Amino acid sequence: LEDEHVNVVPSRQDDVEFRDDATYLVTGGLGGFGLAIAPWMIEHGARHLVLVGRSGASTPETVEAVEALRATGAQVEVLKADITDAAQLRGVFTHIDENMPPLKGVLHAAMVLKDRLLQDLTEERVREVWAPKVIGAWNLHRLTEDRELDFFVLFSSLASVFGNGGQGNYASANAFLDSLAYYRQARGLPAVAVSWGFLGQVGWLAEHEDIAQRVEALGVLSFSPDEALKLLGRFIQENPAHIGVMRMDWRTWGRIAGSKGISPRFQQLVDDATSGTEDSHGGGSSIRQQL
Repeated sequence: LEDEHVNVVPSRQDDVEFRDDATYLVTGGLGGFGLAIAPWMIEHGARHLVLVGRSGASTPETVEAVEALRATGAQVEVLKADITDAAQLRGVFTHIDENMPPLKGVLHAAMVLKDRLLQDLTEERVREVWAPKVIGAWNLHRLTEDRELDFFVLFSSLASVFGNGGQGNYASANAFLDSLAYYRQARGLPAVAVSWGFLGQVGWLAEHEDIAQRVEALGVLSFSPDEALKLLGRFIQENPAHIGVMRMDWRTWGRIAGSKGISPRFQQLVDDATSGTEDSHGGGSSIRQQL
């Protein structure tokens, strides 16, 4: 392999296009990133959207954002429903079936974040975080497994990749989403779990500046909603089971994580970033030497 030179051309990646004769459902669609997804989908051809949240359009900002979406001429339905309640979610599907074109895509972005140390977790504190992620996702799966969908996207988190301290409940909830994507694909159903990293400008971290600064200090850097949406379109087209999106300063992360031991999963990335610096582990940890 070392002596072979093969010329390759990057595959041409067209922007995703959504159907104008289909309905798309976004859970958590009234949150920060959810409201960024809707105009992007409309810009790329979607004409029928259903945004679901427990509180509906409950703030003036949300109402204004929804009106702006409708001003494009798209049909945008805002439905108040608790997706952890199968009966309420079934009502959402009934509304779509009776009033809108066929459902062809689902984006599950609902979440609750309540950080706790493992020793402080109770069943209630686990269930509070698991409910929208796990129970909501399972209800969506059960209610769509007999429908012909073009895509089924689960919004996971880097917490399931790194196992963030204080987020045992959240990390495990997202790990369930990752596994559900593999389960669906094994059954011939569309599914993508995207483990999002630090999304800047919108979303939970963007609304909590102190925590965002702490995350950046660990070497986890932000990326823009535009970058996230461009990648989301690519994932919808390619349908990988599970993929992570994060911008990392591996040198900083490795220096901080090194005191606790770096997982072999990330050791090569850290070593590459610190190669030739005083932080370098040395001793050679290349793939060849590991083998």
